[in-house]
Amino acid sequence: MKKLIRQFHWLLEKYQREYTFATIFVTLNYLVSVLPPWFAGHAADRIFASNLTVGTLLVYVAIMLTVTALAYVSGYFWSYYLIKAYDVTELMARQRTFSKLLNQNAPFFLAQSTGSLMGKSTNDVSSIAEMAGFGMMVLFDSTLYQLVLLAIMAINGSWQLTLLTFLPYPFLIFSSRKIGNRLYSEYDLAQQAFDDINDHVLENIQGIRGIRAFVMEDQEGKQFADRTSHLFRQNMKVARLDALFMPASR
Repeated sequence: MKKLIRQFHWLLEKYQREYTFATIFVTLNYLVSVLPPWFAGHAADRIFASNLTVGTLLVYVAIMLTVTALAYVSGYFWSYYLIKAYDVTELMARQRTFSKLLNQNAPFFLAQSTGSLMGKSTNDVSSIAEMAGFGMMVLFDSTLYQLVLLAIMAINGSWQLTLLTFLPYPFLIFSSRKIGNRLYSEYDLAQQAFDDINDHVLENIQGIRGIRAFVMEDQEGKQFADRTSHLFRQNMKVARLDALFMPASR
C-alpha cells in the first residue's frame, strides 16, 4: 500500500479535491444505504404491535422515498468522480508513457523488446487507470462501508455482537493478502505472455516474405497458436484468483 501511494503520489496530489468529494459522497451513500432496513424493521415492529396508523405509514413512505433519492444522488456523484479519475488517469498515463519513450536513448530500446513496450503502453496503462477508478471504489467498499456498518451495529444493536463480527477480520485480511500477492505474480506472468505474443506477431509481419519463401506458414501458425493458448491459460489463472479475491476481502 505504501509503495502504491509513493508511485501514484502525483495522481493523489493532482486529484485530491475530487477524491475528497468522492469520499464524502460515498460515505453519505453508505450511511443512506443502511437506513431502509432500519425503517423497515421499525415498520414491521409497529405492524406486529398493531399500532401502525395510516399517517405513520405515509411518513415511512416519504422517508423511504427521500432516502432513495439521496442514495441515487450520492451514488451518482461518487461514481462520477471515480470514473472521471479513471478516464483522466488513463489519458495522463498514456501521455506520460509516450513522452517517456520519446526521451529514451538507443541502449534503452536495445534492452527492451518492442512487445514489452507495447504491453506497457496498453495493458499496464489500463491497469493504472483501473487502480485510480475501480481500485479506489474497492478501497472505499472494504473500509468505509465496513466502518459504517460496525458503527451502526454498535449504536443501535449489541456491542457484544458487534465485537463478534470482528472475529473473521484477521482471516479475511490474511487470505486477501495471500491471494493478492499470488494475483500480482500471475498477472506479471500473463503480461509477459502478452509481450511474447506482441514480439512474435511483429517478427512475423516484418519477416513475412521470408516465411512465405521458406513455406513456414504452418510452423509459425502453430507457434502463434501455442503462445495464444499459453496466454489464455495464464489469463484464466488471473481470472480465477480475481474471482477468489472479492469474496475473500469482504
